[in-house]
Amino acid sequence: MRELACVVGLVVVALLAASPSTLAMSQNGGDAAEQAGASPQADAPSPEDAIQRFDPTGGDAAAFIRTPVSEYRQRLVVLPLDELQAHGERSVEMLRVIGESLVEANVQARRGEAAGTPIDDATRELLATLERLRNEVAVRARLTLEALRDRGIDVAQDLAYVGGVAAIEVAGKPPARAEEPEAKPEEEALSDRVDALVSAVQADPPVHQRAEPWTVSISELQLELQPLRATQIEERIEAWLGLLQQQVRVRIRLDIAASSRAQSAEVRAALAERSGEQQAVIDAIVDRIRVVVKTFEQRGGDASAAKKYIANATGQRLNIWDPVVLVQQVRTMFSNWLTSETGGIAFGLSVLGFIFTLGIFWVVARLAAKAISAALVRSKRSSQLLRQFLVAGTRRLILLVGLVVALDNAGVDIGPLIAAIGAAGLVIGLALQGTLSNFASGILILFLRPFDVGDVVDAGGVTGKVQRVTLFTTTILTFDNQINYVPNNQVWGNVITNVTGLPTRRVDLTFGIAYTNDIDKARDILSREVEAHPKVLDDPAPTIRVNSLGDNSVNIVCRPWCRTSDYWDVYWDLMQSVKQAFDKEGVSIPFPQRDLHLPGPLEVVVTGNATNDRSDNAAAAATK
Repeated sequence: MRELACVVGLVVVALLAASPSTLAMSQNGGDAAEQAGASPQADAPSPEDAIQRFDPTGGDAAAFIRTPVSEYRQRLVVLPLDELQAHGERSVEMLRVIGESLVEANVQARRGEAAGTPIDDATRELLATLERLRNEVAVRARLTLEALRDRGIDVAQDLAYVGGVAAIEVAGKPPARAEEPEAKPEEEALSDRVDALVSAVQADPPVHQRAEPWTVSISELQLELQPLRATQIEERIEAWLGLLQQQVRVRIRLDIAASSRAQSAEVRAALAERSGEQQAVIDAIVDRIRVVVKTFEQRGGDASAAKKYIANATGQRLNIWDPVVLVQQVRTMFSNWLTSETGGIAFGLSVLGFIFTLGIFWVVARLAAKAISAALVRSKRSSQLLRQFLVAGTRRLILLVGLVVALDNAGVDIGPLIAAIGAAGLVIGLALQGTLSNFASGILILFLRPFDVGDVVDAGGVTGKVQRVTLFTTTILTFDNQINYVPNNQVWGNVITNVTGLPTRRVDLTFGIAYTNDIDKARDILSREVEAHPKVLDDPAPTIRVNSLGDNSVNIVCRPWCRTSDYWDVYWDLMQSVKQAFDKEGVSIPFPQRDLHLPGPLEVVVTGNATNDRSDNAAAAATK
């Protein structure tokens, strides 16, 4: 309370340095009018001189008032909580003493004014001194209380009291809203508060040096280990192992006491329960040591010795010979497992979080797929193959991201898995060169769109209707109902004929007539049959011309146009109707034949053979 004594001394000295009239007003409020005529002393000391007279060594009170606000704010950051609370109490008490002195001086001055005595210079100086002290102490008291509030202490009442004292009006001055010295806007005050919190965090000791380091969250420990080198992390491991050793020793002593038959059953059960609670502390320490060890191994260190120590030193034996202790041990172990950071409740919540996260991403994947499908349907340039690829790819990609996020939220470390996939990428790429070539060809087919689902194509040596295109194969259904899976590399590396790629198609027919038939008549018959067919298009106009003079016939081409879907109907109908019309009109369709013309009669010479010899022998026998 040295600061309080100094401030009281300051107020007393300042009051003694004031004029006799002021002292009289302080002693006799009703006789203020009679004492107002006395003159003040000429050598009234300043507030700093008053402090020095009261405390010549320049104690805490002088330093408290003279310290700049910026420096004072920084000094508050490094104070421990108990010292900061004591400092806040002293600041508020100092403000109370000054406030009471200011109120008393105000009351005396206003009584003199009410009696018709104006405020003299000495009184004004005293009021100004008290006002300045009030403002200086109020600013520092407010900073101290705000520092306490930032550390979680409820100081709302003290802050309200400081604000009330700071708002006291001084007699002889027009009523106005007092402006605090060095008042800062809200943004700057927020920045100062953030800086103070940052400084407080920086001033905190390492996790393993705190009072109960096992209560610090693992995430905070991971952040603390992030900038450390391997040698520094190794030192942290040794410190944590020492802490673990201490806590294990405590638990072992509790187990020994619980196994003593000299104690009653209730005492043994209570000791077993306390041992279980101590085991929970050990488990929490082990969880944090494993985090430190993992980080150390990621830096290239060898922590095998620490792992062996943890495995051998942290186990707890069950006292199977004492049913009371055994039941309590099992109950406590089960309770610890349920409430531990990686135990039953946490595990259940992790599973629920995994399912919930995956469900959210599944919904998002469906909505995104529907949105992309709707957008591509409105686009005239997108093919059905591209729509299928983008919709399916988007859904699978979102589900894959959701799976990764869900696993990460569930506490599964996916870093090694991703690193292993990346390392195996080169090997997989070399081993699957052909497959990757099919993949690249599939991408080109999907985006360049040489055909679409449902088109009749001749691709990769297969003719049929396209059923499906994936990133690796194209499925084609032939006209005899066979399914062919053609590698995309083979499809893209050869000529692709899209038979149904356009809405209209020309039907090419060729009819041969005999050289003795009338060509114009045959053309008229063809024109009549083509015009009579309902599926033949008028535009483009059909073409009917003599195409070639063959060996056996005069060949006339007939080339009408129709819709692609009507191609085979037009082809088959015209082949039948033209043949029937030719037969009816007497136009013959010759078949291949060859006439052989000889210059004269032929002489046939028959050479001898076994048959002739037998005939001659038979004739000779008959003659005999």
